[in-house]
Amino acid sequence: MPSGPLMAQPFDLRKLETVGEPVLIADQVAWNSFSASLTGTMVYLSGNSAAETGQLTVFDRQGKILETVGEPGPYRWVAFSPDGRRVVTARGDPQSGSENLWMMDLARGINTRFTFDSGTDFYPVWSPDGNRLAFGSIRSGKYDLYEKLSNGGSDEQLLFKPESETGITIPLSWSGDGRFLLFGQESRDALVLPLDPNGHASGKPFLFVQKEIGIDLHFSPGPQGHPLWVAYSSNESGIYEIYVRPFDPNSPNGTPPGGGKWQVSTGGGMSARWNSNGKELFYVALDGTVMSVEVGGASVFQFGTPKPLFKAKGFRTYLDNAALWDASSDGKKFIFPISQFASGIASPTRFTVVLNWPSLMKK
Repeated sequence: MPSGPLMAQPFDLRKLETVGEPVLIADQVAWNSFSASLTGTMVYLSGNSAAETGQLTVFDRQGKILETVGEPGPYRWVAFSPDGRRVVTARGDPQSGSENLWMMDLARGINTRFTFDSGTDFYPVWSPDGNRLAFGSIRSGKYDLYEKLSNGGSDEQLLFKPESETGITIPLSWSGDGRFLLFGQESRDALVLPLDPNGHASGKPFLFVQKEIGIDLHFSPGPQGHPLWVAYSSNESGIYEIYVRPFDPNSPNGTPPGGGKWQVSTGGGMSARWNSNGKELFYVALDGTVMSVEVGGASVFQFGTPKPLFKAKGFRTYLDNAALWDASSDGKKFIFPISQFASGIASPTRFTVVLNWPSLMKK
């Protein structure tokens, strides 16, 4: 889990603007893992919490453990290569608070560092041919999209720089024909970036799904590599469910005229993944169970009843689980970082409680 200093700054409610200078409240606080009450009490989770340590574990469709990958560590953003032979993941450095990408060769058991910058790199997305990786990166306080050859034989290249200097930009899915990259922003807008044959931006991004409607979008593999459907999570019904909507690359906004949407999950679901045959969709139920749904259809999307496959014991389910697991493209393997606390290796999570934290602003 990425971490960094927790800062506070006075705010003028009349002028609706910040005043004064930011003040350090705590070092190395886990991202989005703090809360403050109206009475002046604050609680936060340290970024190097032992409970964030996990062992990358590969399961089959029945939930049998096939292998463990690498050594235990604070892993996040896990992705199989299209051929299933490699896994790329982000691993945090508790000392610096930064996060870099690591490449893991499953056949040879070799783990190598993939990015080397001092910032935080996150959410790697494979190109359909497996030759490139797109990823988000925080450098100089800004969130941009980068790409790099998956064999490590090139420097990282800037892929897209948002016009806004603020907000989070997250790559989500690369289309099967290599022509488009889905990415999300902090507002939860989902945009599509056109790409040239070399994987470089070839035009301006266009809006596909507006804010608050969906997160964690994934192109279907589609026949002949052409994306036809996009699966995503949305809480528009009150809980997160899996939906599918069509994608038309010839439409100005990617949505064909009269395009609808279908709710695939029942009882809650997050983080959809496609089988490369285009006939199966996976997702994680709210209790951590991996679900499978048979899908099909050309002009009209068709799907069956969700069926449970297995539940990975020790997989911590929460809103960010979209980034914490993956399915191989053939649908035969599933990888999760299994909590070391659940297995008894690590100690329980320790939260820090600060009383009267506003007094720190006066020092």
